[in-house]
Amino acid sequence: MRKPRLCWALLSLVIFLGIHPLAAQDDQQLETGEFMEGTADVVFLIDGSEQIGADNFQYVVDFLVTLVESLEVGADRIRIGVVQYSEEPRTEFFLNSHATKAQVLDALNNLKFKGGDEALLGAALDFVIQNHFTPAGGNREEEGVPQTLIVITSAKSSDDVSEGALALKQASIFSFVIGVQNDLTPELQQIAIDSAFIFKPSEISAINDV
Repeated sequence: MRKPRLCWALLSLVIFLGIHPLAAQDDQQLETGEFMEGTADVVFLIDGSEQIGADNFQYVVDFLVTLVESLEVGADRIRIGVVQYSEEPRTEFFLNSHATKAQVLDALNNLKFKGGDEALLGAALDFVIQNHFTPAGGNREEEGVPQTLIVITSAKSSDDVSEGALALKQASIFSFVIGVQNDLTPELQQIAIDSAFIFKPSEISAINDV
């Protein structure tokens, strides 16, 4: 399976070059770039509503598997967590749930489509911040590890995302978004740390081309 191109390139930039200005705890760290090179805490927040559908959900799973296969995943390197959302968010696994890449890949391949008529992304953002980007959830922010959120959505949120988007920035979480529908742009701009980190495949089946 082909690797995601632009998406993988930008994620590798953050992880392996230590380019993560929001992770700086003070001005000196920002100036010197003293981060834990080669490490990251990465949480995927994925749309599991009927807007995306059970059949299309498999494209998302395949994308996650392809991306994780490209990363140096491990308890002391890159940690992976997954949350699926629709009418309410559901933790699939935390950053500290799986210690090896093989375990993470197995968990990804066993993801089950959640379903639900609504996609409450705003509530899901709050949920991720409060439950996953925490020491109990397995994050290593206090050790200087970059905190990264990747949102994959296929429909306009059924609730407001502005408070959750602001909370992401206040928590120094580097976020970027993969959105399938073009009319999602204003909403995605609120969530992504920069417009350069918004990716919009023409359809969900083309997600591996971003």
